[in-house]
Amino acid sequence: MDDDLTALTRDELVAEVRRLRAGIRQRHDRSGQDLYWQQRAALEASLATYVHVPADSANQTHHAPDRAVFQSHLAQAARMFAALRGDRPIEALMAIVAEERRSYGWGYLSDESGRRAEQAFHEFALLVEKRTI
Repeated sequence: MDDDLTALTRDELVAEVRRLRAGIRQRHDRSGQDLYWQQRAALEASLATYVHVPADSANQTHHAPDRAVFQSHLAQAARMFAALRGDRPIEALMAIVAEERRSYGWGYLSDESGRRAEQAFHEFALLVEKRTI
């Protein structure tokens, strides 16, 4: 099936890779999905960094009502990870980020752990929004 590849020169192979990459980019553009694999990896890494903050905060806070709020944010983060693996990840991720923005706006977490969680989410959300412009 791929026997023709062995007959190609290095320059011909490079040209074929470029042609295939262009086709992939064009397909992404046509489908409206502007989230490329590199972007997905960067978002996953940023989301993983964010997840540690509310997880640590939930364990460190002395304000019992905040624990449930931190757990809720962690559940939303799990939805974000799932969205990144879906068919139309950027649309799903944007919807969840918008929900979380409202949640952080309505809920007031106490002390420094709450401020850290809000800041970490804000940084992740900006990255998501930047990827969609």
